[in-house]
Amino acid sequence: GGQDRRLTYWNDVYGIDMKSMRGPIELELTSEAQVEKFDDSSIVTNRVKLVGYDLNCCTDNELDFEVPFRLDTKDGLAHQKIDVFVVSFDIDFDHNCTKPISFSTGCQSTTTHWYQTVLWLEPSVAPTLISSKGEAIVGVFKMSRNITNPREI
Repeated sequence: GGQDRRLTYWNDVYGIDMKSMRGPIELELTSEAQVEKFDDSSIVTNRVKLVGYDLNCCTDNELDFEVPFRLDTKDGLAHQKIDVFVVSFDIDFDHNCTKPISFSTGCQSTTTHWYQTVLWLEPSVAPTLISSKGEAIVGVFKMSRNITNPREI
């Protein structure tokens, strides 16, 4: 669950109900990816690998992808609203290296200067999971380069 202070703040602003501000903030959050440091204790599902690349030989066209995914809930959680997907990457520098180096940008790892990419779900479609064993979110993740700036996704 990603109950964000940017949303709950508007419920009571110094004693004033300003929930009407929540709509514009939700629109801003769900319209594009956010780069943030996300707390691992807020993650309610397992972590899955979406795609892998060999950066020594992958092509530009391979960077656009669509893959099925399944996120299983962690054991022992009560009702959880899933309002974000948290995306990160792991990297291994091990090709012809005398000392291979690996690190993860996932929130379960030591923080680097790369944070996570947070993709907010529209509140009307964000699922509420009853975290009983075997409950999962199943879907298709699609990512492609921006047509006007191919360095953006």
